[in-house]
Amino acid sequence: MKKILVPVDFSEYSKVALQTADFLSTDGEAEITLIHVVNGYSEFNSLPSGEKKKYPDLEARITDSEDKLKKMVSDSELEGKKARTKSLVGVPHEAIINYARISDTDLVVMGAHGAGDSKNYIGSTAQQVVRKASCPVLSVKKDYSPKSVTKVTFACTMEQPVGDVIDKLINTTNSANAEISLLFVNTPSKFVDTKTIEERISDAGKLYRRINAKHVVYNDHSLENGILNYARESKADLLAMKTRNREGKPGYAIGVTEAILYRSEIPVWSLVESN
Repeated sequence: MKKILVPVDFSEYSKVALQTADFLSTDGEAEITLIHVVNGYSEFNSLPSGEKKKYPDLEARITDSEDKLKKMVSDSELEGKKARTKSLVGVPHEAIINYARISDTDLVVMGAHGAGDSKNYIGSTAQQVVRKASCPVLSVKKDYSPKSVTKVTFACTMEQPVGDVIDKLINTTNSANAEISLLFVNTPSKFVDTKTIEERISDAGKLYRRINAKHVVYNDHSLENGILNYARESKADLLAMKTRNREGKPGYAIGVTEAILYRSEIPVWSLVESN
């Protein structure tokens, strides 16, 4: 992992995200970029310096943002490490997603909530980044303290290969030695009989031999409850999911990954599946 992007809105959630990114940066080897997006027209970023002076309010907000970002770095343990700051103008989630793409970011680490958001609801910016980012996103809560990942719950259907996703998970969370539970949640509405699920596990096992993983079938009334209950009972440090691309879906149309992120007490690592 070479590049970690930390979107910052200067809330307590941002501070936790920065601490987590620092923890994952493998002794400072990975470059950490703190980015803050000032709401405004994105075209401002490409204007010549002379033209930007016609927008003194935006210039002042960017200057203030850059000062705050530098202070975050100096107040953290990043001083002297590969840390850089970036202030942009635009729609926050669009700017974050675009910057992650053009900078070949390996991992986005961000708070599940933003400044002013209720802790009971995922922030709108976090929701959109989780839905559309081209790289994995690790979402953390305010009360989280970074630590080594020893147990991972990876929710899947066991119908599709996830070896490449597991590789990304291990590479971006330093969890090579972690115990990974490949979890299938059996629910009344989408019940799978024993024979079928055993066949899926058998086929999956042939593909995951290089991974320290075990297969778990957990029965519950809903997929979300099953994932959360198993993670809690197994004392997992991290929840991981491959999520569908939900670009264009309205914010109120909550996907499984987003529902999990609302309720999870531990970080959620997610990767949007390729089209």
